[in-house]
Amino acid sequence: MKKLKKFNINEGIVIPAKMDELIDKLKTEEFNSLDAINVISERYDVKFVTYNEFVNSIKEDEEMLATVPPENKPMLPFMHFAVMNKVTKLVNVVLPNNDPIGNLSRMFKQKRLETLLISILKHEDIHKNQLKRMGSSDNYIFNNPKTEVKKYLGDQTEIMAYAFSIIDELNKMENIPYEEILDLLKSDMISHRVYVDYKEYFTKGSKEFKRLRKYMFGYLENYLKQEKKSSEANIHDKININQEMKNMLTFENYFNAEPEVAPITKPTTKPGTRPQKPGPTRKIRPSVDPRPKAEVDDVINKFKETSTKKDKKLINDYYANK
Repeated sequence: MKKLKKFNINEGIVIPAKMDELIDKLKTEEFNSLDAINVISERYDVKFVTYNEFVNSIKEDEEMLATVPPENKPMLPFMHFAVMNKVTKLVNVVLPNNDPIGNLSRMFKQKRLETLLISILKHEDIHKNQLKRMGSSDNYIFNNPKTEVKKYLGDQTEIMAYAFSIIDELNKMENIPYEEILDLLKSDMISHRVYVDYKEYFTKGSKEFKRLRKYMFGYLENYLKQEKKSSEANIHDKININQEMKNMLTFENYFNAEPEVAPITKPTTKPGTRPQKPGPTRKIRPSVDPRPKAEVDDVINKFKETSTKKDKKLINDYYANK
């Protein structure tokens, strides 16, 4: 993994929930109502609603209500938009009033739209967790992306969420590896539409643009660490599988092997032959003469060489007292 340059990020990045798991669960079942869908989706803090239901849920929040696009101008095919509902504190997927389930099913049949929906849900899930960090929804400000574009993009909550979206969409929708995205970011060659918008509205030396790049480096570092762990786990699994296969083959070879048949041998002694009486035991002389034992003088000389003065004094005292 490439070593990332360290940045001082005042606020740690928010890792979104695994929304791809939610969409996979919804695709495997058939639903007759949004209520049935929401039994599963609300486990991920996501709620699927119609356009009218969403507007009714935020009608007392004038600030948020002002940012809702008109019903006749949906942002995506088969759905209006997805947003973090500041009132309910859930991520809302806003579907057309007419045939919402049918529109959702048609979206799931188009892989690119499905992938985009997952990325949008993760973007909004980051906002949901930011709201939890703030503690009060009063601290969470909604800027209108149509009339206050620069103010909207410059908000720190949006900078973090868009930093994630840029990385995620380049990888999931454009199939660009994270290592390559890192190289593009270092050379400031990211071509994602939102990254280009930030370069248009903010200078490279502005705190907004610097913060965007810092968060992008943070998300890339997180993804690259995950890839490294996954790669190491796969190698470990392969080693275990190979060992298990070897053990199985050894076991099968042992039980499938043909039994060994002992060779047929004939006796060397004819039947009726009487055994001979063994001869007397004899001591075998060595083929060479052994080395002579040490003489008395040799022992005395060796003792003198190895004894200390203390040893000699003890021995002299011993014999003196005899």
